[in-house]
Amino acid sequence: MFLANVSGLTRVAGIGEAAPGGGHFSAFGTWPGIGPQASVIFVAAVDDGPEPAGLFVSRKGTIERIAAVGEPLAGGGRLATFAMNPAPAAGPNGGMTFATMAAGETGRSAIYNFGLPAE
Repeated sequence: MFLANVSGLTRVAGIGEAAPGGGHFSAFGTWPGIGPQASVIFVAAVDDGPEPAGLFVSRKGTIERIAAVGEPLAGGGRLATFAMNPAPAAGPNGGMTFATMAAGETGRSAIYNFGLPAE
């Protein structure tokens, strides 16, 4: 995954590279989001990690895990999976949104907002 800007291409992440929290990136979602200061928010599959997929943000050359399948969610329950065509978005104030899919008939789909700490 690369970010293109007036300075050229900047590498964000690659298949086989270590993922924050453990494991290695094995695939990337098709719709990454771009935020302030060239931050990139994306969903990725992770092999050999504690969770099979997660939401990540790259800021100034550092990748952080924001949420992962199986983690607790606000309001109860656990993150079952990401939306089929995830389109995470990052706002100018550091806030990020992402969508989840329901886990079976008893689950619920939702859109979550996550606020990043100021840099």
